Amino acid sequence: MVMKMSNASRRSARLGLMAVVMVAVSLLTATAAHALTWYDSVPVNASNVTTIADDALPDGGVVQIRRGTYDGNTYYWGRVSSPGSTYNSGHDLKFSVGGNCVNNSAGSKIKDINRTTYTSAVRRNNSCSYGAHVINRSTGKSVKVAVYY
Repeated sequence: MVMKMSNASRRSARLGLMAVVMVAVSLLTATAAHALTWYDSVPVNASNVTTIADDALPDGGVVQIRRGTYDGNTYYWGRVSSPGSTYNSGHDLKFSVGGNCVNNSAGSKIKDINRTTYTSAVRRNNSCSYGAHVINRSTGKSVKVAVYY
């Protein structure tokens, strides 16, 4: 037995399918909009570099959040300065992005330039907060955090 759908039933089915597609597209778009892109070359190639947040480390050195311009965009990244500091060897530096942005530090890579530790950079977003975290490798505990909102 074959049943025929009324015009109203077909219209309802199409509207339901359209609603499902629109929800799926909005979820995919939201995920893509919150994905962070990390740039390894920015800390070495940026111009107009300044420190926008810093905090002195207990045994020497300073954890910093740096800002610079590269290819017409503004970027932020973390840094531990003071080449003689033990923080460049016994600790990890993490750079995180939070606030109204996705909290993500997985993409921040560490590099040493002239015995100063840097993270990868992210493009500035005024809705985000940024943190540079120094973490003791042996204990896993945070030693200091520089934060910028």
